[in-house]
Amino acid sequence: MITFTKGPGFDKAVVKILDIADDMVPVVFDELEDTAIRIKNHITRAMEKTPRGGAIYKRGGVTDRRSLPGKAPAPDSNDLRKSIKHTVRKTALEIEVGSNLKKQGKAKKAYSEYLEEGTTKMKARPFLEPAVASATKNMGNRIERALRRIR
Repeated sequence: MITFTKGPGFDKAVVKILDIADDMVPVVFDELEDTAIRIKNHITRAMEKTPRGGAIYKRGGVTDRRSLPGKAPAPDSNDLRKSIKHTVRKTALEIEVGSNLKKQGKAKKAYSEYLEEGTTKMKARPFLEPAVASATKNMGNRIERALRRIR
């Protein structure tokens, strides 16, 4: 165990450490916000560019083609894409990104969850997990670079 006692320069060092800590907090919060936005943008782009090679279906008099299993869902009404929201919880240093679509009728899950995870009758069309993996891949490096600039 190492014990520190006050000595010459100790108080200045403590003040410097606290100043650096104060400067670090906004950097981390900014990166959390940027990462949440990256996730949302990734989801939007994936839905816009997803190949439509799945089954043909008709809804409300309109014929459309489903996205391929394993690919992001192809938008038909754009409700899912518009429902993607994010929250940054600064006190917990975490972000939450997902759809705010609610469960309908007797459904056990929201539509977005069925698409992400699939069902016994439909293969998954993941959009959230791939976006999180892509957006967070270099998050630590981005935070580290930003912190180096404030030291």
